[in-house]
Amino acid sequence: MSLIQRPDTAAPLESSGVRPYPWTVEQFYRALSAGLFEHPERLELIKGEIIERMSPQDTPHSTATLLTRDLLADLFRALGHVRSQMPLDLFRDTEPEPDVFVVKGAIRDYETRKPRPSDLLLVVEVSDSTLAYDRGVKASLYAEAGITEYWIVNLPERCLEVFRDAGAKAGERFGFGYHDVRRYAETESVAPLAAPDAPVRVEDLLPKPVSETGG
Repeated sequence: MSLIQRPDTAAPLESSGVRPYPWTVEQFYRALSAGLFEHPERLELIKGEIIERMSPQDTPHSTATLLTRDLLADLFRALGHVRSQMPLDLFRDTEPEPDVFVVKGAIRDYETRKPRPSDLLLVVEVSDSTLAYDRGVKASLYAEAGITEYWIVNLPERCLEVFRDAGAKAGERFGFGYHDVRRYAETESVAPLAAPDAPVRVEDLLPKPVSETGG
């Protein structure tokens, strides 16, 4: 990922007569509508910073995203619906687009607004080159927003990382984090908090190993 604008270093820069410009969601969308960015589909607004995903999705990432989306759609059919790589309304200056997330209610419930933290049952990021960012910045961001459960489908290590019990936490990027973080191997299963009677096999979220695909 690369940083287009970084507003959180304002204090030291102000002493030099300059300061960064923090974006709001409204300003971000005006810039997108004006065509200011070459690859708008790669951008997220995080705490006033415009973040660009440097690498386009490769096949394993796309496969895992689709597998996760379809599995959770079946699992949560009676409770809500699943969205993929669409915006979340977290804060005035923050609008991430998680790889997969489960929202309460029906699609038409959100015709006039974007989902907010109170609407979410589960958020999932599929991680390869962004693993450190998803464990750090994204986990702290989602914890600050009060998101109850956050999963990382860890492609390099072929496992699932489950984050629960959000709250204030010293040392985390935004001062918030998850106090219950567990790792499940691909041979194990875990049930989401919002669907405790529906365990998910980790291997069902992962693409097949290269040795099994002939790659």
